[in-house]
Parts: sequence; structure tokens; C-alpha cells
Amino acid sequence: MFRADSLLALRSAAMAGFGVAALPCYLADPASELRRITTPLPDMEGSLWLLTRPDLRKVARIRTVLDFTAEALSRQGGLIEGKRSRPRRG
Repeated sequence: MFRADSLLALRSAAMAGFGVAALPCYLADPASELRRITTPLPDMEGSLWLLTRPDLRKVARIRTVLDFTAEALSRQGGLIEGKRSRPRRG
């Protein structure tokens, strides 16, 4: 049995042929050495929140980071959700 406290270590082990690993779609799907053996598991779904203190929410530099991050994640939504196997460029 192989155990790791890192998703990257699990991915590396699976890519090296150590066995099966439950990995997030965004991490495993782009690796041509790996293949899915099941559809995404609903029990492993999660939420991502972008949080800031209320008094900083409208500060330009904070707003810029939040908007950039939200847009970048939105563009990669299919990969994150397991609906697209390769990341978009750009």
C-alpha cells in the first residue's frame, strides 16, 4: 500500500504504475499517462469560496485579485468539474 499526504505525490505514484488513485479531475485528466476508470465521484465534490474581509472587498488590489481568480477558475470550469480532459490555453 502506498500512502501520501500530497495529491501530486499520489498522481506521480499512479503515473509510475503504483496503482489506482482518487484524484481531482483538474489534476489527473491532463496527464496522458492516466486514464479514468469511473465518472467523477459525487462524494468527492467540494466548494471553493473566495473570501475577504468586508472592509477590503472594494479595495482595488483585492477586487482585482478576486476578479482575476474567479475568471480564471470559470474558464477552467469544465476541467475542474471533469467535463473536459485538457486545460484551455490563454
